[in-house]
Parts: sequence; structure tokens; C-alpha cells
Amino acid sequence: MRPQLRVLRVTHLGFYLTVSEERKSLFAKRTLVEKLREIAASRGISLYRLVNTIFEHYTKLYESRLSIEEVFETVDLVSKARNIGFALLPVNTWCKLVESASSTAGALSSEWRDLGTLVAKQLSGGSWRDTIAVFSRLLEYMGIRDVIIRADEGNIEVKVADVKLKYPYSDLVARLIEGFLVGLGYSVTASSTEEGVVTVRAKR
Repeated sequence: MRPQLRVLRVTHLGFYLTVSEERKSLFAKRTLVEKLREIAASRGISLYRLVNTIFEHYTKLYESRLSIEEVFETVDLVSKARNIGFALLPVNTWCKLVESASSTAGALSSEWRDLGTLVAKQLSGGSWRDTIAVFSRLLEYMGIRDVIIRADEGNIEVKVADVKLKYPYSDLVARLIEGFLVGLGYSVTASSTEEGVVTVRAKR
């Protein structure tokens, strides 16, 4: 017979739960257990099955060296990126498309600077450091492997490096970073693009 999840004892803090016939017990907050019961009922499954599914997925995350926080951050980032207007494309294809559109680089540069400002507004909401960290992950999501951000006393430097960062793509990335910093209230003091490297400096 399959072991059933059942309440052993209710306390003012939470529930003791039996999760197997070996009487292994877990302690959980009352509110969490009640919420899990509601979720299980809404999905038409037992609480036992729901809890074990949670444990299985957590174990997979741990074995993959990921944390639940990282997964939620990634899902949130992808969702925000899609809402802003980003689309998932093969990096090589994207770079070739940008190169073929080099004749319109001026117009694209203006659009990417405006896009950077929009990104700053969309990602703001948490602390300043959190916003910067999310932007860094966004750049990585765009296929840029090496992102370094240094900040102190109102100054900030964003440097990105990747062998695929060739003109005019490197120029667009620079404009994106500039717009992002402007959207956070900075004034750009220097911006340079070299083969595979983009550096933008700004101050408040």
C-alpha cells in the first residue's frame, strides 16, 4: 500500500508531517501546509504526490547546482525581456543580420539607446545593486559572455567582452548600455568600442 501523507500533530507553529511508512517527520508552517493542501486539491492530486513532486524537483535543482532563487530570477528575467520586446535568436544569425543592416546603423543606434532606457525602467523596483545584477544577466541572456560592472561613489563602468562583438553590433550594445545608465539617472562620460570589447563609463 502506498504510504500516505498525514498530520501527526498540530502546534501553534505548524504541522508535523509523516511522509513515509518509516515515520520520517518534517516540520512545516501551518500556513504553508494549508496552502499545499489547496494546491493539491485544485490540481486533483494527493498532498503526498504534490510534496514528493516538490522534493524531486528540488533534488534535480540541487544536483544541477542551481538554487530555487536562481530559477525564479531567470524566469522573471525572461518574462521581463519578452515584455520589453526581446526575442530569442541564434547569436550568429543575429550578428549577421545586424551586419547586413549596417547602412541603417544610425537609426538603430538611436532605437537601442531608447531601448536601454526602457529596460532600466522595467527592471527597476528592487535595490540599485539588484537592478544592475539583473541587467548583467540580461546581457548574458543576449549572448554576451563576459560582463564586468564596477561602481563606487556615484561612478559606474560597464564593460562587456565577446569575440562576436564586432561593428555594428558592438555599437548597438554600447548604445543599449548608455540608455540603461541614463534611465538609472547617470550621465555618460565615456563610451568606447573596440574589437570584441565595449566600455561605457558614467556618473550621477
